[in-house]
Amino acid sequence: MKIPQETINRAAHTDLIAYCQSKGIAIKRIGQEYQLNDYDSLYISIKEPYKWYRHSTGDGGKAIDFCTKFLGMKFRQAVTELTGTETQTPSLRTQEQRAKAETVPELQLQSNEKRVIAYLTKKRHISYATVTQAIKYYHLRQDIHGNCAFCIYDNGQIVGAELHGTTDKRFKGQIRKQNGTGYNIKINSQKSDIDWLCVFESAIDLLSFLELKQNNPKFDNVLLISMGGLKLEVIQKYKKQHPTAKILMCVDNDIQGKTFCKKNHLTYYPIPKIPKPVKDWNDVLKYYKNKNVM
Repeated sequence: MKIPQETINRAAHTDLIAYCQSKGIAIKRIGQEYQLNDYDSLYISIKEPYKWYRHSTGDGGKAIDFCTKFLGMKFRQAVTELTGTETQTPSLRTQEQRAKAETVPELQLQSNEKRVIAYLTKKRHISYATVTQAIKYYHLRQDIHGNCAFCIYDNGQIVGAELHGTTDKRFKGQIRKQNGTGYNIKINSQKSDIDWLCVFESAIDLLSFLELKQNNPKFDNVLLISMGGLKLEVIQKYKKQHPTAKILMCVDNDIQGKTFCKKNHLTYYPIPKIPKPVKDWNDVLKYYKNKNVM
């Protein structure tokens, strides 16, 4: 379905100052421009607030370009995001998963995800596009306490959530006992069964790895799984469901993670060697984002 030119023009001229403020993207005024707090080379014009420029890369343009070049969205998604109108029929999957999420009474959710978006994009450096895509398909929500609620599905039915705090006070929790089910996302599965099980200690590491690998053509037909810690029963459950799949343990770069793999005869997938010491895949993502070498 072709997007009307009028809608494209309206999206391109969206006020980016108001947009960033509404989405929890921190900005501050400097003279006749606004600057992004976490990207001090990116400026938005006050005189023409639909225009932006990033000095470190030479990128710039109008509001649609901001969403596609900086936030990593697809063109159609950017137009929808900026105008608030659907450019295609809403996903039936989204509607179904919304209904399923509402069947878990312990999972008390807020009506928006502003705090979650701000935390994951600003503190964890996961792209806005990755975060909002997870929200769109009900893989991620915000609970009444402002925590990230990573919704856990089993056979298409939501069974609980992995919780992560959004403040400086460290918090992790879980809604319901999942009996070996972990937060999971399937990538590009076109076959009857998947080829790889990539296993993580947390949902945030899972999304960080997803962002690092998503443009790699070899990253295909994969099931990403968070154990919510180091839990052998999670691995056993998914291995039983996918007996031909190979397992890659993408756990933390520490003694506990490596010992867990060795003890259970599992293949540890090493975190890339970079100049800065890193603990997990989110640290890797933050390093590459700060170096602008994604």
